[in-house]
Amino acid sequence: MKNTKRLEVLFSVASLYDLGETLEVLHAELRSPGEPEKKLDEMHQLPEYMQARERLIRTSSIFWERLVPRHTTRDIYAFVLKLGCKIKILASGWGFTPKEPGYNWLGQFPNSDILQTQTPREVSGDVLVDIKVPRIAEWNISNPNGLVIIPKDPENKYYSFQGVKGYVRYNGTNSKEYKKAIMDKIRPDKK
Repeated sequence: MKNTKRLEVLFSVASLYDLGETLEVLHAELRSPGEPEKKLDEMHQLPEYMQARERLIRTSSIFWERLVPRHTTRDIYAFVLKLGCKIKILASGWGFTPKEPGYNWLGQFPNSDILQTQTPREVSGDVLVDIKVPRIAEWNISNPNGLVIIPKDPENKYYSFQGVKGYVRYNGTNSKEYKKAIMDKIRPDKK
């Protein structure tokens, strides 16, 4: 194939699995009697006791065993794997050091490099697959020629992505759109 490129595709753990849903369920299970019900996604800053609880949850094996996969993102993962792209999983937060269960959980991605990072802007690549608006914007600034694929998620449904260059919003039904965008990155002369 003339003028082709092996792409580096970055996936955040949050794009592959619904961490928020699992955290919400486990927080509710650990809530003390009389403690008010609070939705995690509605809170800007977690109180200190809830931060401690979240650290406890994310470093327990039950959290990693109960994670719910995002099937739309797994479709993208399977597509880029089939194309022979270099895949990197971006792991951030608690639970990913070698002695913690999240580190072993990442073993289910044997064809991927695992990168522990708090700041995706420091990670270069050709394509970022993520759901988190701040990380998308940060990465896009450092990788202005990169492609961003944004799986539909309640966390980003009201965001317009006006400042993000080169993105595809994937809702599970428009796979032709993201596949074409990836192929255009692989074969820039065929645009």
